[in-house]
Amino acid sequence: MTAVSAQTVAAIAILVATFWSTPPSYRWPLLSLATLGFLAYAAPLSILLLAAIGATSYLMLRAAPSPLWRYIYAIVAFCGFLVLRAYAGGGFVWFGAAFYVLRATHVVLEGARGVAGDVSPLEYALFLLFPPTFAVGPVDRFVRFEREIHRHRWNPAFFSAGLQTILYGYVQVVLLSDVLVGKYLHNYVLSVPQGTLRSWLECIDYGGSLYFKFAGYSDIAIGVALLLGVRVMENFDRPYLARNIADFWRRWHISVTSWCRDYVNMPVLALTRHRGASAVSAMVVLGLWHEFSPRYLLWGLFHGIGIAIWNGWRNLRAHWPAAVGVAAKLETTIAWALTMVFVVASFAITKEVTLSASWTKLASLMGVG
Repeated sequence: MTAVSAQTVAAIAILVATFWSTPPSYRWPLLSLATLGFLAYAAPLSILLLAAIGATSYLMLRAAPSPLWRYIYAIVAFCGFLVLRAYAGGGFVWFGAAFYVLRATHVVLEGARGVAGDVSPLEYALFLLFPPTFAVGPVDRFVRFEREIHRHRWNPAFFSAGLQTILYGYVQVVLLSDVLVGKYLHNYVLSVPQGTLRSWLECIDYGGSLYFKFAGYSDIAIGVALLLGVRVMENFDRPYLARNIADFWRRWHISVTSWCRDYVNMPVLALTRHRGASAVSAMVVLGLWHEFSPRYLLWGLFHGIGIAIWNGWRNLRAHWPAAVGVAAKLETTIAWALTMVFVVASFAITKEVTLSASWTKLASLMGVG
């Protein structure tokens, strides 16, 4: 059963119909039980890991003797999950755990800051296990999610918007990713002789498929949440229109990159007073969250250094006169083009299976080899 299969559509319809036909006091426990029931069927080992993270994080939230212990717990839980996934299997072995651990550490860290407030067990469990966003995000914020629960009611506008958002998500996954990119563009790329041009086209093919598929899945999740009367944060905002690499990461996978900004970038910046170090740290953490491997470490360094260079250029550019008219349009176009070249080149790192293959592909992009 895939995310766009008939079985998934039927499961969504059953979940939504059951939710609204259930008495209000039982609706929220029903959603958590729905996720646990799916895990018991598809990935039973995940229940053990998620239960351990959920119980210990809630205990840390309520009973930690000082904020320091919460910070230590968040670091250990995050790093422990990365190592566990790398050496004890991924995929359906620990299904949903990647986003789950971000939610859990987010609440613990907000508790350390004194922002989370009094978190009830039921609301915390629902936040961690909310079915629409459990597997693919977005990684919402607890205070925002809690507010949605407290204000929850039947809203025809939400339901209509949810259906439209789900349809848009399916269009992105099926028509744009699978057909336009996965079939037509991919077949064209295969017809191009091996060389630098084909390497660039392969990265564009990979990046286009990745964006449309993941943005589509996110829209489906956001749409299903709206069908349940809950608004969650957006995850993508036309990232391929970004005019610099920092802007790109404000538009791509917004919920996870904002997590890295809040809990890695800003703390490192506060400690070091160095924007370059904070940017590299955040992107390395983001890379290793995707996969605990040398190639994703390289990918994180690649983007982190790119953001650091952009910050330096921005500071330098601030001392120059502002461009106007045609010069401003030309500057904007060049900035966009350079950003897209950088982003597409980074796909050469993650589209390959090994670090050595990534280096080979990067060299091919530059006409070497």
